[in-house]
Amino acid sequence: MADYRYIGQEKGTLDCGFFAAYTLKLMQDTGGDVNNLQMAQAEVYAARDAFCFPPAPSPGQPGDQWLDFNDAPLFLHDLGVTGYWVEFMHRACTAEDLLARLVPHLKRPNSHGVMVAQIGSAQHWISLLGEGRATAENGYVPEIIVYDPAYREGERVQAKAREALAEDLANNKVGALVVSAL
Repeated sequence: MADYRYIGQEKGTLDCGFFAAYTLKLMQDTGGDVNNLQMAQAEVYAARDAFCFPPAPSPGQPGDQWLDFNDAPLFLHDLGVTGYWVEFMHRACTAEDLLARLVPHLKRPNSHGVMVAQIGSAQHWISLLGEGRATAENGYVPEIIVYDPAYREGERVQAKAREALAEDLANNKVGALVVSAL
């Protein structure tokens, strides 16, 4: 087990949705402590393999298993995270629209985060794990903790200012949100 900040999908794979979902499970298991989440790649691949039919081409190994929008709540349920559903984005949303949809879901007492499916130039899942605040010259800036499982060296977690994150998401065309029910 290792710090989740350094664990994610392998280069050239489509496993991002499984990693994004797994972070919501970790949030539930730890009571939402984003600073103490631990996971292993093998753990995520084992959960993916148990869920997928047909199974991954190489069980326990990185693969090309895209997590479909409608399957995301089912995978979360298999992980023991219940009460999530898909909110499809049927039109291009502005940054303001996205913030209006995201922030209330992050603040719900039964929420362990939000999964976001981006459908812009490349389909990709990320998870939003809660809110934080950064100090700025004129007070505090609200931030959202983002886990991006994409392959890269170093950390996969960053805190982004709400407005900057919403602008990035609007530019990458969000196709669906996986959110907790009221």
